[in-house]
Amino acid sequence: MTGNVCVRQRSRFLIVAALILTVFFCLPSRGDDALPHVAVSYGLKVISLQRQFSSKSEGITVYVLGDSNVAKAFQNHINETYGTMKLAKVLSGDELPEDPPDVLFIGDKDKVDQAILYTRQNKVLSMARNDRLLTRGVTLVVSATRDGDTQISMNMSGAVLEGVQVNPATLKVVRVAK
Repeated sequence: MTGNVCVRQRSRFLIVAALILTVFFCLPSRGDDALPHVAVSYGLKVISLQRQFSSKSEGITVYVLGDSNVAKAFQNHINETYGTMKLAKVLSGDELPEDPPDVLFIGDKDKVDQAILYTRQNKVLSMARNDRLLTRGVTLVVSATRDGDTQISMNMSGAVLEGVQVNPATLKVVRVAK
């Protein structure tokens, strides 16, 4: 009788372990991409600290390149104000925009180099939600750490090349990369 109990318990344990492993491996990997609504919310707060965006009475325009989930998250914030800045318009697509927006969110990792060239030529703030893109030149990155915390990073070289006048208050809330 005790042998049957041990066999049943071992079988239950293996079944539960198999289910846990299946669920774990089937869940999408978050990597260092912040969730869309987190990236957008924190990003807008940091953007609002920069003088050239907070002083635009008509509000700012954001273009989302290749990430429909982030575009939807930005859409949820249209006409909201952050300090003295308002998000007026959100556009999205799979190609770079004809008319330069105020902020270009880069969601398509295959178009990063092309997008960075565009932002620097047109003096547009680049933004992403993957920390690895910081070293590729993206100026503002809101990402997730390994612990699941949110990290906000700013590439100061990128800011200079994109014409962003970084407010010193920003440096108190972001991790600075050069």
